Amino acid sequence: MIIIDFFDHFMVRAVCAGLMLSCLCGPMGCLVLWKRLGFLGDTLAHASLLGVCIATLAQVSTMGCVLAVTLILAVILAQNHEKSTMALNTLLAIIAQTTLALGVIGLSMTPQRSNLTAFLFGDLLALTRMDLLLLLILVPAALFVLYLYWGDLLKTILSEDIAAADGLNVHYIRTLFMVTLAMTVAIASQLVGILMVASLLILPSATARILSRTPESMAKAAVGISMAGTVLGLHFSWEANVPTTPMITLSFMALFCVFYVIKKVIIKK
Repeated sequence: MIIIDFFDHFMVRAVCAGLMLSCLCGPMGCLVLWKRLGFLGDTLAHASLLGVCIATLAQVSTMGCVLAVTLILAVILAQNHEKSTMALNTLLAIIAQTTLALGVIGLSMTPQRSNLTAFLFGDLLALTRMDLLLLLILVPAALFVLYLYWGDLLKTILSEDIAAADGLNVHYIRTLFMVTLAMTVAIASQLVGILMVASLLILPSATARILSRTPESMAKAAVGISMAGTVLGLHFSWEANVPTTPMITLSFMALFCVFYVIKKVIIKK
């Protein structure tokens, strides 16, 4: 009973959700950075707004619909990655802007149009205990997949040709990566907002790259930096009474600047 009462405080729920999300976005962001697919995260995040729109119109679970849309898009992109005659970044830009436009227009026709800002920028402070329970199911599942296939994912990032020669099913690993990323984005977009997902994936990983020498140490550092930035952002958001997610993003950026200066200026001396 005491534990249940403890999680009734909105700030406790926000901190717990932020820390769990950091555990997933840390290693996932590193993989995105190594594969130079930062724009893929943005595309899936924008597509999640279309999932919100469909869920609102059909009056079904928002998280379920967002997961379905992002997973379907991830599988389609994985299946057509090598067949497309268009540059990947161009294709991603077209999909991102189209799905975002469709989502905004669709939501403007529903009673949820007043919540568009919340969908775009998120609100960690509005989480419920059910949201936390869902995180406790989805985050460990995604982390378990990363743990099982971490080595194979690194091999395909290094060279898909070498990985294929080594006997790996490169197409399967690529699809697995995109599906796991889609799950991560679907979760994150519901918590921190569609427009802020990229910052959660990229900024902690970019900071960790300054400090790390191995893939594993970078992934661990990204988790720690993401946790620190999340807690700092929540604290300063509370103290200054400003939106939570943008403050978390600024905290990530501040940590990046601090470690960049330490690495480039102080350590070099």
